[in-house]
Amino acid sequence: MPKAVLAKQVGSLSDNIYVGDVEKPTPGPGQVVIKVHSAAINPIDWKIVKSGFMVSSWPSQLGIDLSGTIDSLGPNTEESGFKPGDQVFGSSILQAFSEYALADANNIHKKPSNLSFDEAATLGTGLNTTIVGLFSETSGLGLARPQENRRWFVPEWVLVWGGATSMGAYAVQLAAAAGYSVVATASPKNAEYVQSLGAVQVFDYNAPDTVAKIREQTGNRLRLAFDAIGGEIPGQIVETLVANPEFPSTIVSLLQKADSLTLPDGVNFKAVFGAAPETVEFVSGVIDEVLGYIQEGRIRPNRVKVIDGGLEGVKEALELSAAGKVSAEKLVVQVSA
Repeated sequence: MPKAVLAKQVGSLSDNIYVGDVEKPTPGPGQVVIKVHSAAINPIDWKIVKSGFMVSSWPSQLGIDLSGTIDSLGPNTEESGFKPGDQVFGSSILQAFSEYALADANNIHKKPSNLSFDEAATLGTGLNTTIVGLFSETSGLGLARPQENRRWFVPEWVLVWGGATSMGAYAVQLAAAAGYSVVATASPKNAEYVQSLGAVQVFDYNAPDTVAKIREQTGNRLRLAFDAIGGEIPGQIVETLVANPEFPSTIVSLLQKADSLTLPDGVNFKAVFGAAPETVEFVSGVIDEVLGYIQEGRIRPNRVKVIDGGLEGVKEALELSAAGKVSAEKLVVQVSA
């Protein structure tokens, strides 16, 4: 029987994560089964274990982002263009840490030929969430897309808070490719990396004068901010933005607005969730453009750190992520050669 990573119950990671036997999935209408080569670790993976979010029963399989090859296809997948053996990447809800994963065909895409399986596994949720967070009018900042070749007489600034995170790295690159002037925050050790992605200037998010420096850099004209970290940080982001009710500023964040966060008139807040149905629908209209930039080398995948041990290494990877010991790279496990 195929192997998969499971959690016994909601709670801590220690003594809870194990590798066990599971049934090989059978694809239903609109679904595909993927023989998994590589799987990437997201913070949501360990948060699911600790909170029970998205889990209907325990023990539960885990993992969302993967790459591999198409093993089989269910009915009504003809429009996907997939065939067995195709190299793909994408998202499989709570099955990515498995030898075989079931996924909706519309959550899976053909792997760019210039990426390794490890690199392709880092795209998935992070790239999807960033695409919506930047370009959607309803759920995101409503930025112009790179293909529009938009140019401004004066810089149109975008702040990416957490530019060295997985989503932050994609946000910096995509916003810069679309012609925006990007400022970002990161730790000093990652500043050069984030600038190499296209940021005009990178500020230390722990420095006491970061807000003042961002306002100075942007000439107090910053109206667009993407929070790639979440948590208590949006309060600082609010202080960097122009609050003008006639031309509102917008923050897009990975988390819902905290009750303690007070927004002034002229600053809007939106939360974006990478697995939401509306996210998948919006991404389907943009992903080919973005994958073209990746194929051309204009957009780079996340830097990868492979955790040894295959599926047995998932627990270590989850613990490293939960402990905040991952910086400017994506943890990946190699499920099969």
